[in-house]
Amino acid sequence: MKIKVTKFGRHPDRIWHNYGPMILRVILGICLVGATSWASSPVADLVEQVAPGVVNLQATSIQETISIDSDDFFNFFGLPTIRRPQKAVSRGSGLMIDKEGYLVTNYHVIEGAEEVIAILENKTQLKTKVIGYDRKYDIALLKVEESKAYAALKLGDSDKVRIGEDVIAIGNPFGLQHTVTKGIISSKHRTIGAGPFDDFLQTDASINPGNSGGPIFNEKGEVIGISTAIKSSAQGIGFAIPINVVKDIVVQLKKYGRVLRQWLGIVGDNVSSYMPSYVGGYRKGVIIINMVQGSPADRQGLQIGDIILEANKQPISDVYDLQRIIEKRENKEKTSEILLKIVRNGKSAMIKTIPLEIIPKEEKLPRGHQFI
Repeated sequence: MKIKVTKFGRHPDRIWHNYGPMILRVILGICLVGATSWASSPVADLVEQVAPGVVNLQATSIQETISIDSDDFFNFFGLPTIRRPQKAVSRGSGLMIDKEGYLVTNYHVIEGAEEVIAILENKTQLKTKVIGYDRKYDIALLKVEESKAYAALKLGDSDKVRIGEDVIAIGNPFGLQHTVTKGIISSKHRTIGAGPFDDFLQTDASINPGNSGGPIFNEKGEVIGISTAIKSSAQGIGFAIPINVVKDIVVQLKKYGRVLRQWLGIVGDNVSSYMPSYVGGYRKGVIIINMVQGSPADRQGLQIGDIILEANKQPISDVYDLQRIIEKRENKEKTSEILLKIVRNGKSAMIKTIPLEIIPKEEKLPRGHQFI
């Protein structure tokens, strides 16, 4: 009986003698490469680098609650119900922006809080004080009370962010401290109707309640945005305030405790929100729906119902266009002028020169309006 043998051309022992050491070296090299890749993850390295500059925030406020036990009894006799003060704790995130202990978060994280505690990565708890806030852009600046050197994060350039760029988010979702999620920049200049500021970065990195105020990092470890909002009806859709916007606000909060903005003194609405027949057939622009008496716009003869088509010879599509042009004016501390092209009662456009002034403090303005 013949046995079929596969011929290698050489005796197997000779093959191993000649090539065995080389084969072992190749196998060992593959194992070492795999081990190195496993041990050295770019994302893990990045997280180790930036995590010390991320803080978890615990904001305590006092809220009045109605006593449930006595509610029915007092209502039956027509007496006022008992209201009891009760502590309420909310959680959010923040980021250290310098070694002196200044940190940034969303204003809504600390709104109404009597005490805000910053918790570092190593679980150290630090008392903070509020330096200032900007309700319009939902930004607050705090400072740690204990004086020492802190780990500060590097702020990037959000104008250079590209759609599809890898990012990571670190925050305190549902109180789960220093949670890391990964994603990409899904879109830029996103309008979501969340308030006066509406020019967000969109990301699919998982963001949840408690992430608010926390940083979004690029692959260099630079902060490019601050987590702010999510689309509640969908997963994987989160929004961040571009860090370049935050930089400008922080400078003024440090200096003045508030943001000095110039204003016209009007409340405007998008022309696109109205039937064309109601706004003279115009589909773009800002219609004045209210005005503060004695404001720059009022003194220069603007009227409710006027439609603003251009500002400084730049076309105005909506309220955000007008706000951006006004807020980009230089020398915010001083009066400057803006040229407006307006239409009144459907008649031909006219040019108005409006001297801009610093908007009064929030408490001096009528409530319930967002002024331009």
